[in-house]
Amino acid sequence: MKKILVLCCHDGITTFYCGVGKVVKDTLFVISELIKSNEFNYELHIFTPYVDRDSEFYRKNEKIFASKLAESTGGRLHEIKVIAGTKTKDINSNWGVDQWNLASRQVASFVQSNKDRGVIILLHDIYFALLCYYLEKMDGVSVCYIPHSTGKLFNEPFRLPSEKLIYRGVREKQYKIGYINNFIRKHLQNSYGVKLSELVPIKNALLISEIGTLSNDEINNRKKAEKCLSKIGKNKKIIFSFGRCSAQKGFHTLIDAYYLAKISDEYVLVLLAPVDITDKKYLGLIKSKLDKLPKNSCLFIKEFMSPLPFLMSEKLKMIVFSSQFECAPISALEALRHSERSTIIYSEIQPFKEIFKGLSGTKMVSRNNPKNWSTEINASIRRPFLGVRVWNSETYNINFQNLLYTLEKDY
Repeated sequence: MKKILVLCCHDGITTFYCGVGKVVKDTLFVISELIKSNEFNYELHIFTPYVDRDSEFYRKNEKIFASKLAESTGGRLHEIKVIAGTKTKDINSNWGVDQWNLASRQVASFVQSNKDRGVIILLHDIYFALLCYYLEKMDGVSVCYIPHSTGKLFNEPFRLPSEKLIYRGVREKQYKIGYINNFIRKHLQNSYGVKLSELVPIKNALLISEIGTLSNDEINNRKKAEKCLSKIGKNKKIIFSFGRCSAQKGFHTLIDAYYLAKISDEYVLVLLAPVDITDKKYLGLIKSKLDKLPKNSCLFIKEFMSPLPFLMSEKLKMIVFSSQFECAPISALEALRHSERSTIIYSEIQPFKEIFKGLSGTKMVSRNNPKNWSTEINASIRRPFLGVRVWNSETYNINFQNLLYTLEKDY
């Protein structure tokens, strides 16, 4: 009888709206490739919150892929309805301590019933991570919690009591914590007292097969993205920024900088900033700042369109990341994937430094200062990057088998 692999996450399975969703989607793809080559010997069970079928967040194709993948191994997709009778049309209605508790208990019950099989559990982000506290310590069960954000880093104090229980469970039961970059590793050690012996490396990464190409998901969404880009004049040069529309990403600073820079009309600012879970007050702030820009100088795209960076690569002259803070931004790796001839300007925060520092055609700017940003944007227009950026793509390759091997040793 095969051992069981349990994969848990709130995104990337039946929804797709943030960076952790990209990580999980890619992980499922890697598993599908391992299955094809007869290198995957687990029964796969996938847990994710249930989302209403008429929700704008629900992604039918992702759900079908995950379900069929799990079933091909003898497992299945488990969509968890955490609070009976409540509507689950968006992440906000499905997010909170009560939901985390109920979801974690349901996974714990499943593991308890299958403990004699041998179980490896991967918990991406906090949604199911209280399992570390609720699950009894037992032989044959290996647990790895992979935080993609923390309450202390994102200034979300309501998360702290849950995180205290999670790390207590990890310590008492000798579970593992996967760190997605060195910045997070140090943050977990310094801010949460996590020991080095409790940590395993699980670097945020890309599918190397996708570099310089379109993924299957991007191919499926190409026409919609092309229609969107048709709003830009044929001879326009593009300055690009992308990420969720939130204060964390610093779009307000970038728009102010663009206004100050007084850039010629041969350029256009393209913001790919999904607003699905954006705070209404912040969205209002962004719209008011965009209204001050010259007409047709900015294209604000409010939904996620993954093919855009690839499709605009010929016109792409500059990518700007003005984030106030990050953990391990997948968007930064996507920028490297699609912009070997474009300047990349990034804010002075450690996660960006880990990815960009020392690479040709990249420049760092002090954050939260529109004047500094406008100066650097204009300087990069006057002195554009004319080379071809070389980076070690293998460093950012998903190596899922190594992770499973490491966790197997914890049985």
